[in-house]
Amino acid sequence: VEARFRPGGNRDPQAEFASALDFLELRVRGGESLCLLCWCHPERCHADGIAAELRRRIGPTGVEPRCRQCRTGN
Repeated sequence: VEARFRPGGNRDPQAEFASALDFLELRVRGGESLCLLCWCHPERCHADGIAAELRRRIGPTGVEPRCRQCRTGN
């Protein structure tokens, strides 16, 4: 079993997730636009939740849970 999934490991999934969100927030604040992709598409998925949290932190611009290319399949 991979070390990160072994019982007793020092992995903190919540801290890792918070760190990843912080990194994405910095990218958007730096002017980058993000298109979040997920295997769940077109169903509602965790990309929707991630986009919602980023928009809560920084406002409505720069984050799309499914960009136009994703929605059209291009």
